[in-house]
Amino acid sequence: MNRCNPFRDSNASINSGETTSMSSNQTNSDEASQFSSREDEIEVEVRSLLRAAGGRRRQRRSTLPAARERQSFSLWSFAKSLIGRDLTRITMPVHFNEPLSFTQRICEDLEYAEILQKAHECESRLDRIAHIAAFASSCFTSAEGRFWKPFNPLLGETFEMIREDQRYAVVCEQVCHHPPVTAMHCESENWSLWQEYKLDIRFRGQYVKVIPTGFVHLRMKSDNMHYSWKKPTTTIHNIILGRLWVDNEGEVLVTCHQTKETASVKFQSYSKAGKHFKELKG
Repeated sequence: MNRCNPFRDSNASINSGETTSMSSNQTNSDEASQFSSREDEIEVEVRSLLRAAGGRRRQRRSTLPAARERQSFSLWSFAKSLIGRDLTRITMPVHFNEPLSFTQRICEDLEYAEILQKAHECESRLDRIAHIAAFASSCFTSAEGRFWKPFNPLLGETFEMIREDQRYAVVCEQVCHHPPVTAMHCESENWSLWQEYKLDIRFRGQYVKVIPTGFVHLRMKSDNMHYSWKKPTTTIHNIILGRLWVDNEGEVLVTCHQTKETASVKFQSYSKAGKHFKELKG
């Protein structure tokens, strides 16, 4: 099955290198046509997955497939060599991982995909974008209590998931190894969602910062409205000493490309909000 990668920034400029405006316009038109063709191929592939599922019901697991191994070793001797370095280029001890690939973990973003169905049914544009902002915030519900990293996928590794009960299918692929980039495309009857998940990971001694740099995109099929947003920064505290815990910080700004309407959700760090750091503002 031929896999394509339509996960590129729709606002990226195209430099044709030509000196005449006519040639530049032709290049832009060809590029847009190629992008549309690739997006159509992905949509056809995901729809074929939905058809293949038919009416079959799968029993879904409620726990990880295996327990994470616990081993004793000198954490400090290992951690002190990582301070200030890019963790995406470091070979980590295997017991730092949970028994999942990152292509599987990223599909957890769709745990509350029914919110997008409710957004599709909204008659008001403002109600719709508010629901989309709620969905963008729901991706972090499984973060609490999970401090271990998924396994890095092999280059070209794919993962497919079909949710017959919610009528959507997902295809994920590891499209770059250094830096690691995971592309995801999800297709439903009423909406399409795709993202390029890139991140910057920094170890600062007692905590680790995970800074996503890719965008999430959503297109509603009823009126072709296009929305996008970026994820907030995640910080894992007490890496060396103490109880591990996680907080998120930053603004998730959902933008409609056609109407320029926006919805903002602010994640508050513990250092700024204290015991109310789990409360969202928007």
